[in-house]
Amino acid sequence: GIEKLVGPRTEDDVTAAVKAEHTERVDSDELFTSSNYKIETCSRTEYWFVHEEGCNSRDWPKEACDAMQKEPHKMRKHTRPSSFEKEVELRNEELKRIPFSEKLTLPEVLCARLYTGPLFDKYNAVLRSKKIEFFKHMFNELCMGNCYSNTLHAINS
Repeated sequence: GIEKLVGPRTEDDVTAAVKAEHTERVDSDELFTSSNYKIETCSRTEYWFVHEEGCNSRDWPKEACDAMQKEPHKMRKHTRPSSFEKEVELRNEELKRIPFSEKLTLPEVLCARLYTGPLFDKYNAVLRSKKIEFFKHMFNELCMGNCYSNTLHAINS
């Protein structure tokens, strides 16, 4: 399971723990460029891109790869976290009909959104560094020891 790769959840307050992992660690402000869409960013910026309610006008990091430059309407857009609340409620209504299913929480949804952006490079480096030498180097370079354990537990839940 996930605990073997990243250890146990370290905090009961998932929201606070995820924020700390992205804004208060040694790698929080270290710029990196995502491997897929060539977005230059850092963990702190990506955290706020996903969690900030009122920054639609802010100049967020953008895709720099040729494919996205040719189709700017496909580029990512800041979306207020509160806009997902209704969808989470609808999904939870569906989950009630499935035996043994757990409710989906907004922090889990926001962590999944983090995973679908540039931070997937860091999260994959954490998960794969235990078995693949290339990713050990990537983990050390990108994450600087930050295992993002609470975030990865939220994504996995």
